Amino acid sequence: RGRAAFSILSLLLLFIMPAMSFSYAVTGDEHWHFDYGNSIYNYFFNGDTEAVTTTTGIQYYGGVFDFITATVFHLFHPWDHYTTMHFMNALVGAIGIIFAGKLARMFTGWGGALVTMLFLVFSPSWFGHNFANPKDIPFSVGYTAGIYFILSYLKSLPKPSVRDIIGLIAGIGWAMGVRIGGFLLIAYLLLFIVCYAAYMGQIKTAFSGRVIKQFAIVAVAGYLIAVLFWPYAHPDIIGKPLEALKIMSNFFVNIGMLYDGSKILSNQIPWFYIPKYILYTAPIIVLIGSAMGVGAIRS
Repeated sequence: RGRAAFSILSLLLLFIMPAMSFSYAVTGDEHWHFDYGNSIYNYFFNGDTEAVTTTTGIQYYGGVFDFITATVFHLFHPWDHYTTMHFMNALVGAIGIIFAGKLARMFTGWGGALVTMLFLVFSPSWFGHNFANPKDIPFSVGYTAGIYFILSYLKSLPKPSVRDIIGLIAGIGWAMGVRIGGFLLIAYLLLFIVCYAAYMGQIKTAFSGRVIKQFAIVAVAGYLIAVLFWPYAHPDIIGKPLEALKIMSNFFVNIGMLYDGSKILSNQIPWFYIPKYILYTAPIIVLIGSAMGVGAIRS
């Protein structure tokens, strides 16, 4: 029953969320991704080099989601570009919620998977971002899928399935293809292999030729997928991503925002802004669960 309910909810999300995307307006970051996606599309199909030479700052982001969105728009013209972007954002977001459920199932069963998915759906700030946030949502989907396939890979050692290896490559490639920070999934994979093998008393397994070869294939293939859809990195596929990593590790953003009835800059927020934001936007169940978690740690 639990698995059937999970499948039904997953199908509903894949249909309902894209259908809801038509009701969302354009957000502040989307025009950057609109132009970026078009420039990458023109790079591949028209020989334009703007995606390689741009200095607006957007070049430090991978282009996989923006390129796919632009390609769908140019090849099929389903709607205007922003509506297409919202539709694709919602579709990817639904996939992310499904992977969050699959990840929860590993620890709590199908019931926990359903609860996890419903918590995300009924978290207003998170759910709303699924329709018009082309940075954070696609990145979180790749990261969640990457963690899921890392754990699935570990469970199947010493003979992991081809499905897990392909999933790892896709998850890592997608996450890095949105943000360079996705490279941490490669480090996590290595760390978790060693820790899992030590915990299970199978150190030889972690350093066997088979596992080392699989890790190398996953790391290289995932990296190359990310770079493939990132024209800025093409002139130097090692140096440019390292440059992006350095920049993104200390990325400067200072934008105008409304707070407490006044317009202030984002670097002028008081220290209690983030706690207050969480109290206003997090679902009650999350706040209660957090408080219970702190209490359990203290006890």
